Amino acid sequence: LLRAEAAPKLPLEFDRLSAMVRESGARFVILDPIAAHFNPERRLHDRSALAALMSLARETECAIIGMHHTTKQVRAVKTLSAIEAIGGPQGGLSGAARAVYLYGFDPEDEDRRALACVKLNGMDKAATLLIEHETVELSTGSMLLEAGKLRFVGESNVAAEDVLSRGRGDKGRDAECAEWLTLFLASGSACTRESKEVREEGTSVGFGWMTLQRAAVTLKIEKGKVGFGADGASADVQRTN
Repeated sequence: LLRAEAAPKLPLEFDRLSAMVRESGARFVILDPIAAHFNPERRLHDRSALAALMSLARETECAIIGMHHTTKQVRAVKTLSAIEAIGGPQGGLSGAARAVYLYGFDPEDEDRRALACVKLNGMDKAATLLIEHETVELSTGSMLLEAGKLRFVGESNVAAEDVLSRGRGDKGRDAECAEWLTLFLASGSACTRESKEVREEGTSVGFGWMTLQRAAVTLKIEKGKVGFGADGASADVQRTN
């Protein structure tokens, strides 16, 4: 794991990156985000600037994964293709890559994410993979910690463009959920409800778990543990002035 200041600056320091890969015997390299490793960043879309990186992957049989954000044009230009959204109109980065995947919201379920294949050289496009983000609670004595977890759900025929067009939630829906959550917590003893109860009741009235979590962040809901030992339970608490 390299600190930003220690990472090779590409494309000028490809030789240093190559030496690091060969000396360590690395089989998997992640550049996240890949644009942060290119100086200047605009060289990222220059096929010649990427040529050494492609050669390194072939010669060492090392998989090089570049994480890249979609362009800011996505929201403004509704007809932008997935390839253009990922690599820009020049298509240098997406053109050089052997495989391109788009990770985003599942347009059919706000609680799921989708990994859609945009491009796969020499093969038919792979099916879109559906993934759920779960929050698991870890109890360490009197402290309650939350951690993220990914769970594979299955495959889908959802297209990359559909994933691309899915916005980050419906603002009106988020506001509606926040209002419901405020009233639900206020009706509990000392404005406290068990997290399991919040999830069950919220989903029963049509709010997805991710929507409920966004509402909790907006409302600055406190999370903690009520009780001790086996009798304890995780709870969401709304503090009122």
